[in-house]
Amino acid sequence: MKFDPPPVFASLERLPRVTGPWSVDVKKAGQYRLILRQFPKEAGQAIKAVRAKIQIFGKEQESVVETGVKGVIFELGLPEGKTELWTWLYDAEGKAGGAYFTEVEAL
Repeated sequence: MKFDPPPVFASLERLPRVTGPWSVDVKKAGQYRLILRQFPKEAGQAIKAVRAKIQIFGKEQESVVETGVKGVIFELGLPEGKTELWTWLYDAEGKAGGAYFTEVEAL
């Protein structure tokens, strides 16, 4: 028996240039780890980008994406409250797309 992924997952292979905010409600201030991915963790696929950027609560961080990594990790302190999370993954030509999957973990 064969199961095909939902159509939206199939479109990820084309890496659409979609960037938009994630609505976030931080329930407890503290240190958090955010992992940006282009594919679900279970897919085990490497990110197709050379640079990553994140913006949340007015804080911005940027990172070089090492070849073969499956997720880009950012760790930062966040206050309690509602905000928007913006993510960008840049290709070698400088074109940006968003992280389609983002994991958040309290540290």
